[in-house]
Amino acid sequence: MSKVKPDIIRFEGLAFSSFGNATRQLAMLLGVLVVEFRFHQKLNVEIVAPTRLKKIATGSGRSKKEQMIAFTPKDTLEIFQKRGFKKSNGLTDLVDAYWLARYDARE
Repeated sequence: MSKVKPDIIRFEGLAFSSFGNATRQLAMLLGVLVVEFRFHQKLNVEIVAPTRLKKIATGSGRSKKEQMIAFTPKDTLEIFQKRGFKKSNGLTDLVDAYWLARYDARE
C-alpha cells in the first residue's frame, strides 16, 4: 500500500462569533489535529480564517453558505449532488473543503 504525503494540510479556522459547548470541543479537536499533523507527521499546516476563505470563494468575506455554493463551479457541484449531498447533509462542508483545496495564500 502506498502512502500519499500532501504538501500542506489546510483547516478552516473557527468562527469567533460562535458560542456553546460544541465550539470548545471543535477548538480542542482542531488543536489535536494541528499538533498531530505539524509535530508528529511533520506536515505543513495552515489555518485559513473563515472570512478569508469566503473572500477567495465569492469576493466577499461576509458571504453566506448559499453564496459559497453558488460560486462553486457547476461541474464540481453536480458531482457533489450526484453523490447525494444536499445542503442538509454535508454539501456546505464539501463546498468549504473544495475552496480550502483551491485556496492559495498568494491570492
